[in-house]
Order: sequence, then structure tokens, then C-alpha cells
Amino acid sequence: MQWQKQRKWYKKQNKKLTMSKREIKLKPLSYDDLAIIHEAKNNEELVANLSTGFRYSSEPSSMDWLHEVIKDKSIEIAGIWYKERANQKLEMTGIISFSKIDTLHRTAELHVQLFANYGVGLGSQVLPMWLEHGFDDLNLNRIYLHVQTANDRAVSLYNTAGFQHEGLLRQSVFKKGEYRDRYIMSILRSEYLERKTT
Repeated sequence: MQWQKQRKWYKKQNKKLTMSKREIKLKPLSYDDLAIIHEAKNNEELVANLSTGFRYSSEPSSMDWLHEVIKDKSIEIAGIWYKERANQKLEMTGIISFSKIDTLHRTAELHVQLFANYGVGLGSQVLPMWLEHGFDDLNLNRIYLHVQTANDRAVSLYNTAGFQHEGLLRQSVFKKGEYRDRYIMSILRSEYLERKTT
């Protein structure tokens, strides 16, 4: 019953999260997405390039996680839906989100996770849509992220989008039996607006 009430509130409050661009759609997560999310959370290879550690998640744990991110007002999260061809159906192929949204300092942390469709330029199309949402709809001033230094594809994506390197977090995440370094990167509202007008 609690989740059903939350579902109605979430759909009402987050219509603005639905964004479309050709074969791509960003739309709020729903409880109908649980099976896809549960599978992704338990795929160690998918999690390997993220800044979070891998832990096996039971289905009830995945449901609890989904429920928490849906009701948490400091989080904006959307599923990335994509179709490769015009005659195909949209399929959920990833998640993009802002966490730790601080309305006083107008900052948020960016997270991007793709489940499939690597190497087709999906990230470079989705990221500008989400940054526009962050700066224009949420009125953020600074968007930051953490990325593993060895994740060349992600680092290149963020560089191209205008993110600046702020520093190196040495051995700040433990992955597959070893400590790994991460960059902290950010983009400011003024930088985003300058790029948008040039």
C-alpha cells in the first residue's frame, strides 16, 4: 500500500523528468523497472567501472533500493530508454541520476550507468539532456562526479561535455581485489551556459 501511494506521488511530481530525443527517452524510474534494475545490480562486470563497490543484491533488497531512491527528494533519477531502429520498441538500457542535491548550495552529484548499447554514442546524447535538466529545471550551479581514472571512455565523455578536473582521489575505491584511483570532475553553470551559446 505504501509503495502504491508512493508510485502515484512520483508520477505526479516527476512528469518533467520525461525527455525525448529521436530514438532516446529519459523517464522516471518506476516499480515496473525492478526486474531490469535487479539484473543490472547483480552484474559484476557492469558495476566494475562504477565508483561503488559490488555487492550481491536480493530481489527484496533491490526493491528497497528502488523505493528509497524514488521517495528521496535529494535524488533525481531516470531510466535511459533507447531503440536502435525506428521500427523497434524502446528498451531500458541504463540509468542517469543526480544525488546529494543541495538546494542551498545548488550542487548535485552526477551518476551514469549503461547496461548495454556501448559504443553507439548513447552517453554523448543523453548527458547534454540531463545537464540541461540539472541547470535549467533544477537551477543547479555545480554538477560534479567521480570517475575511475582507468575508465577512459567515461573520462573522455565528461571532458567532451565540458567537465573540468578538480583533483585525484588516490586509491579511493576497492575493485576486484585492488584499490583504484578516481578523478573528481565538475562543470559550473557559467561554463555550461558559455558552451551552450557558442
